[in-house]
Order: sequence, then C-alpha cells, then structure tokens
Amino acid sequence: MRVRPSTPADAPAMLDVARALPQWFNAGGLEEMVRDFQTHQGFVAEDERGAGEGAVLGFVTYRPLSPEAALLSWIGVRPELRGQGLGRKLLAALEEALVAQGFARLEVETLAETADHPPYDQTRRFYLAVGFRPRRLVYERWGPGQDALVLGKETGYRSGGGEDVRFVVRVVRVGEAPEAGDGITGSSAGACPTDKLCRAAHKVGQTFEFDWRTPEGLCGEAYAAMYPLLFAMRVGGDMRQLGSPERDVRRFTCPSRMVRFEVHAVRVKA
Repeated sequence: MRVRPSTPADAPAMLDVARALPQWFNAGGLEEMVRDFQTHQGFVAEDERGAGEGAVLGFVTYRPLSPEAALLSWIGVRPELRGQGLGRKLLAALEEALVAQGFARLEVETLAETADHPPYDQTRRFYLAVGFRPRRLVYERWGPGQDALVLGKETGYRSGGGEDVRFVVRVVRVGEAPEAGDGITGSSAGACPTDKLCRAAHKVGQTFEFDWRTPEGLCGEAYAAMYPLLFAMRVGGDMRQLGSPERDVRRFTCPSRMVRFEVHAVRVKA
C-alpha cells in the first residue's frame, strides 16, 4: 500500500470507496463529493499490486479556509480496512503537505453527538485519537437535528519567531524606472541624490542574509522602509495575497525608488 497525491482522475475510484460507506455518506454527500473532488487537493491510498477497480483503498481531501488554516473536507477508507491505521496514514500525509504549504491549523466538521447517529461516534473517536479537539458546535448545519461539531488541531507549522526565519535579500535592479507591484515604498524626499547613483553603492546581484540583526552593508533607509514587510513575512504572511507568485517571496523598491530588492523568507524547522 502506498499513499500519493490525488488527481481529478482518481475521483471515480474515490467515489466507489464512499459509496461503500452508506452509513457515513448519503446521496447529498456523494453529490457534494462529485463537485469537490474536481477542485480539492488530497491523497489516496492505493494497492500497489495493480491498478484498476478497487485499487484505491482510501482517500482524504482538503481546501484552504484562510492563509493559516485548511479544512479537511472528506476522508474515507474501505469498510473492510477500517481500524487498520489507513486513516492515520492518510492524515499524516495531509498534515505533512499542509506544513510544507504554511498552514498552521487543520479543521474538520463532523456530525455532532446531538444528532444521535451511532456510526459517527466512531468518527468522533477517530478525530480525538489523532489529536483533534472540539472547537465549536454549529446548530442545524445540515438541516433540522443535523448539528455539526467543528474540531481542530495544530499541524506543527511554525510561522516565524526567533531564529526559525532567515531572510535573503538580493539586489535585482539599480537606477532604472520602478516596475509595477514593487511592494512597499516610502517617500523619495531626502533619500538618494538625483544623479541616478545609489548612496549605499548597491549593485545588481548583491545579496544580504540575516535574521533579527540589521544586515551589514544594506542601506539603512531601505532596511527601515522594508521592515514592515520583513515582519509580515516573519509571522507567516502570505505574499501571494499581495500579488507575488510565491508565498515567501516579495519584491520591494527602496524609498528613493532607485534600487529594487527581492526578499526571500527562508523557514527553518526548529
């Protein structure tokens, strides 16, 4: 048995697993799965002995809730394999992926005890056994008498602080017109002279690596203006929300608009 990332092509086999669990997934749930399996990321456990019908033994899927949290949307294991640790292996793969993507928290909704549906007693026990803890109750989440229990757990992702984040700042432009989307910029008054020369003599390709300490050789005015960006990255801010293609990378133009830097936050596991 191996666990691998799921693809939309796995949806039929994942639905076959869900259909084998009618005590947990009704017709309405299966309809939601058909839609969600096309867009939600996740993992499948499959029998390595061969492909074909029955090769998928279980699945788990998720979607982002916020830059810090993800929702476990669906999980299921073939009935004859329940209780053999397959769900734990799927969840472990999911949590590893969430840490790599910078998600600090995982949540899940399940049928609450108030709904009095015995199969979900097993589901709630499973979530508690793997580290989830109750967070809140949502009344009539799925209709009258169908309350939802929301549980959550930490993934182990560290979003910054101390020496767990280092910065690599590289000069990528000097003396040319600034480009759109340069990031946080300050006023040009009193900064570099107007002869297109950088007062700190920065040159393209120059690189600075640092943690909490002010990097030697980096223009003080640029560093001061850059600091709110550095702090946001240190505490786990997602630069994709500002238009950057990557979570931990952002371009920044100094207050004089003379020098453009590329800032990388490098996250180091404690």
